[in-house]
Amino acid sequence: MKLTLSYNSPLRIIFIILSLFITPMLFSQSLSKTKMSAFKKKEMEIVKLLKYDEEFDEMFSKRKEAREKLISFCQMDSSYFYPFDSLKNYSNFKISADQKVRIISWDLVTGGTWHDYASIAHYDSLGVGRSLNLHEKNCYMTDCEYEDVSVYDLFDIEQNGKTYYLTFGYGTHGSGHHHRTARIFFFDSGQFKQHKTFLNGKTALNIVSARRDNPDLYYDEVSKSIRHKEFDFDNDIGFAKATGKILFFKLTSKGFQKQ
Repeated sequence: MKLTLSYNSPLRIIFIILSLFITPMLFSQSLSKTKMSAFKKKEMEIVKLLKYDEEFDEMFSKRKEAREKLISFCQMDSSYFYPFDSLKNYSNFKISADQKVRIISWDLVTGGTWHDYASIAHYDSLGVGRSLNLHEKNCYMTDCEYEDVSVYDLFDIEQNGKTYYLTFGYGTHGSGHHHRTARIFFFDSGQFKQHKTFLNGKTALNIVSARRDNPDLYYDEVSKSIRHKEFDFDNDIGFAKATGKILFFKLTSKGFQKQ
């Protein structure tokens, strides 16, 4: 019998609570004291950069530097088994249910109402650490599309004997708007990659709305479907407005398809 956990089910809540205690043990059990000490030193270098909160320009520079240091850290042998207990206090940490990938995000503090986020996927490939910068364009204020988000939810999805990873992210490009982004990732020959067509034939689902509106992006693990409110841009008022419709995307053999 297959056990399915709905988004707000008591079993899922219990799993999340247990993972808070079990995960640190899983991530630290394979490391020697010497390696743990060396990793801790590198972790605290990153944390120090993230804790800086004085001059704005310097803050932005230090948070970008922290991103590069984390990417380098994640490439080190056995790095995936390091728990990052301190970094968790200064970033958004999401770990897949199968424990094969974790995504670490933080606000780069780009200023004003536009926020650019660092978002790094960390995984292990035959004992060698690997990382993927989920915001590949590495841009500031231009040509970002909607990749510059903080990942706030991560779901494991089984399809045709393969595991896919659905991420939900939050971001804002200012002008009174914010956005939610859904993306799909998977492992291909040991590499963590973004799927280009899994979401209704597209790389991502991007929902842009006025900040006063919640798009209610939601994944139902029972029906295996994504849903969210629909918004259209109203040129007369200069804001995205809710149409009153709810869009549904059902998991099929070809990925999530609009219903």
